[in-house]
Amino acid sequence: MAMPSSHATLTLVARQAKVSLATASKVLNGRSGVSEETRERVRRAMRELGYRPTTTRADVPGSTVTRITVITSEIDSSMYYPEVLQTMLQTADEHDMQVIIRLVGEVDTEDPDAVNAWAQSLLGGGSQGAVFITCNLTEQQIRACEKVGLPLVGIDCYTLLDAGITSISANNFSGGYAAAQHLMSLGHTRIGLIIGSQTSTFARERAYGFRAALLDRGHTLPEEMVFHGHFNFETGALGGDYFLSMDEPPTAIAANCDSAAVGLMDSARKLGVRIPQDLSIVGFDDTKLSQWTTPQLTTVNQPLAEIARMGIRTIRKLIRGEEPDSAHVQLATRLVVRGSTAPIG
Repeated sequence: MAMPSSHATLTLVARQAKVSLATASKVLNGRSGVSEETRERVRRAMRELGYRPTTTRADVPGSTVTRITVITSEIDSSMYYPEVLQTMLQTADEHDMQVIIRLVGEVDTEDPDAVNAWAQSLLGGGSQGAVFITCNLTEQQIRACEKVGLPLVGIDCYTLLDAGITSISANNFSGGYAAAQHLMSLGHTRIGLIIGSQTSTFARERAYGFRAALLDRGHTLPEEMVFHGHFNFETGALGGDYFLSMDEPPTAIAANCDSAAVGLMDSARKLGVRIPQDLSIVGFDDTKLSQWTTPQLTTVNQPLAEIARMGIRTIRKLIRGEEPDSAHVQLATRLVVRGSTAPIG
């Protein structure tokens, strides 16, 4: 028999009763379609675990507020993070949910006790679910969260894609494809690519899309025309220094995010390279930053607000014991053309 827990969730109840979340939710809400034997097994698990249902409805007397933890790998390297977090906080407030924001932190994933303690700490403050943003979680961390009954949703978390965890992202392949296609439509053929870490799945997806568009037009992307780094200003600046110091520099460069594109712009200005007359630049994300540059940045829009809203709605469903609409959601991207790209001179 499991020991009662003040942090018991419906996910933990379903696991102990050996039923699906949907079945546990039916029992909790008194719905039909469940045998008496299964119904009693779920109720027994609730009693043994000390499960106490919660609701986000303010009109229910005695209701409690649902709390979630939003965990991110960083906050200040890109406008991506504040824009996603702001929409998540607004959406949570609309559903009477409270949000605890944390950095993922360091954990010795080779130490089972340390990983279990880390997962247990995520329950602090009465959190009933967690949304991870761009976090590189290990299999041990994911399973430890399952063990303590903490529902998970990943936003741009590539390590969650094959781990049975609900994930939400943009279609990075099509975004990379659109960026390359746009530059080639302007007559550019010598094109550079500044991309994130090779361990990042969504960075690789953008690169795959970029290469695919070039191949469709009979071009290739030599390795010397790819600069690897991170999703930040510094990588863009270093990439700019690298490409623009070549004997034959590219006439167009695509960056892995808007912050990197701004770093690239800064490098170009310091070297006396004009944008877009001498160099066309495309970013990725379409954050507010893309409209604050001079010229304004052509970029690939990924619907950050909708991704954030879907993250909150999905974790809310999982906490309530409902099945998500889809295990993995990819939202469409689109190219937004502004002043940083122009036909080759």
